[in-house]
Parts: sequence; C-alpha cells; structure tokens
Amino acid sequence: AAVDSITGMLVDPINDDAEFGLQMFPSKGEDGCGFAAQPEVPLGAGTELSMMDAILSDLPTGSTPLQGGLEAVLNNPGRLADIGSTSAILVLADGAESCTGAEPAETIADLQTITNSLIDQFGVRTYAIRFGGDAPSVEQTTQMEAIAVGGGTADPTAATPYLDAP
Repeated sequence: AAVDSITGMLVDPINDDAEFGLQMFPSKGEDGCGFAAQPEVPLGAGTELSMMDAILSDLPTGSTPLQGGLEAVLNNPGRLADIGSTSAILVLADGAESCTGAEPAETIADLQTITNSLIDQFGVRTYAIRFGGDAPSVEQTTQMEAIAVGGGTADPTAATPYLDAP
C-alpha cells in the first residue's frame, strides 16, 4: 500500500521546479543499522523513475535507524539547505528506532531535537509517515510524533500528529 501511494505520488504531474531524492535506511547493501553516505537516488529533477525503481526493487528490511538517518542529514544536508529553496524530508517507517539502544524517552527527545535542528539551521521541515498493517507500537507512535513535532509538521487538530498509512 505504501509503495502504491508513493508510486502514484511520483507519477502524478509534479511542479517542474520540484526535485526529489531517496535515502533508504538501512541502505541497500548495508547490514543491520547501516546506511550509505550517499542517497540511493541523489536529489535532482526528473528522478521519479529512478526512485520508483529503487522502491520497487529489493527494499531493505530489518533494523530501523531513524536517529542515525536523520543525524546524517543534519550533519550533511547537501542541497536541502540551499538558500532560497523550500526543502522537506519525508520519513516513511514501518517500525520504531531499533539501533541506538537508548531508553525510549531519550530516543524521543533526540528525534525531536534533530528534526527541530533541521528547521532551525536549514529551514528543512520533516514529515513523519508510519505505514504498515499492524497496529503501531507505543514506541513507534511516540517516535513518529516526536519527528512530526520537532520537524514542524505536526497536525495539532488530528488524533495523530503524523500521517498514519496502514
């Protein structure tokens, strides 16, 4: 369902000024909690077909390095931080952070701090999208909320401040 939604979003007519990139976590070819230093599809115009190919072929499975992935973007935002651009990150996750080993409260605080820093330092907002047919765990719910709140995209009027895509 998530792949169908993303594919539809990418195939629909898009503003010619929009550029997309794709960083999976864990990255293809990385074990456990690893992710590549460079995205699977670098940020650019006309990358929709490359993104669809990456999404539809051999999706990585296993661990969920939410914090490490977001820290990597914060430490090296690349063109997301270009002056005069409007940039956003879409975090799609089917699980909760499973790589830091930190206490849940610390993970929540760290995720919110990282996403808030992306806004403060670079003007980059972060959207959180939870997908999967199973009911989310408490950890996943609170972490998605922290990402949306810290990222400046939480919907205060909704039952969940992030997008839930079962």
